[in-house]
Amino acid sequence: MLPLNPAHLPRLLTEALRLHEAGRLPEAEERYRSVLAVAPDEPAANFHLGRLLAARRAPEALDRLGRAARARPQEVAGSRRR
Repeated sequence: MLPLNPAHLPRLLTEALRLHEAGRLPEAEERYRSVLAVAPDEPAANFHLGRLLAARRAPEALDRLGRAARARPQEVAGSRRR
């Protein structure tokens, strides 16, 4: 398999979100992990993968959600006020 071009990450992340929303969770997880293989600190991929894993009660969920919060703490703080 060829290395993923970083320019393709937004498209891959959009695809992952669509799969996630459609309930195609194994495929969504694969796409999130592909994004994170190239950009390990990508906040949206970490957050949504964390959500997916939390639904399965997977221990890795906390790590992923924490990475997302550390990358964009102002967004996480703002979401708690709602």
